[in-house]
Amino acid sequence: MADESKIKKTFAHNLSFYLTKHQKTQKDLAEFLGVSGTTVTNWVRGYKMPRMDKIDKICAFLTIGRNSLLTETSTVETQKTDNQSSFTCTPEEEVMIKKFRSLTPTGKQSVLAILDIQYQAVAPKIKNDKAI
Repeated sequence: MADESKIKKTFAHNLSFYLTKHQKTQKDLAEFLGVSGTTVTNWVRGYKMPRMDKIDKICAFLTIGRNSLLTETSTVETQKTDNQSSFTCTPEEEVMIKKFRSLTPTGKQSVLAILDIQYQAVAPKIKNDKAI
């Protein structure tokens, strides 16, 4: 039980840290995940832990790796790790990247042209696109 309590505490601390760092609210996260605000509050307070599939979605939302949420590290170590790898992909994005890498140069050019057209359609709606 002591280990479970420590994991909850670590997760709660890290979740709170990254929400603040990325200027996101608990409500933002709840809406993204399709859960209640109370559920997110219980995670942030260390009362409960989400299932692993939700942890992966939280990581995608915050663009961080799983270890950033589940590992106890100092703030300095956390910032150092974030600067090295602050971009994560969802499983669907990983599949797309693998497919893209297998294309010919002409195929890649076609995909990028379509992606640019689609992105231009939504670009005005995107406030902080840190991935680009």
